[in-house]
Amino acid sequence: MGTPKNIVLDELDLRILSHLESNGRKPYTEIARATGVSVGTVHNRVSRMVANKTLTFIGRINPFHVGLHAFALIFIAVKPPQLLDDAVEIILHYPEVSFLGIVAGEFDIHIDVMCRDNDHLFELVHDRIHTIPGVVDTKTIQVLNIHQWTQPSLQLLK
Repeated sequence: MGTPKNIVLDELDLRILSHLESNGRKPYTEIARATGVSVGTVHNRVSRMVANKTLTFIGRINPFHVGLHAFALIFIAVKPPQLLDDAVEIILHYPEVSFLGIVAGEFDIHIDVMCRDNDHLFELVHDRIHTIPGVVDTKTIQVLNIHQWTQPSLQLLK
């Protein structure tokens, strides 16, 4: 995703996003009525935010309902640093990975994963991650219970 360049959101963009945050399928007519602008304006603003990757529409699936019961945060150390980009490229293609970020400190990569069960998690860490060229260490933190699973609210911008 990286850091956005030259993307400016105004108050109307943020109000539109706030409506979509609570319901990504909310009709543009309702958003237009609530924000006091035309449906065309809402459509154009949403289209621009999709085009510049400010907004992405996805269907969030309850992982428990589809058989994913083992969640973990995995930290990965890669040495030498020249192999970091190659490791990232490999890990990005793992279907279990829902988040990947480069981090500072003892480890270089942080990933969040969702696996079927502990055997699947073990296979991912032991048989795949540990065999990536340059991976010298990992730290796995298994999530035992989830109390909230969402994105940060736009309320924090106020």
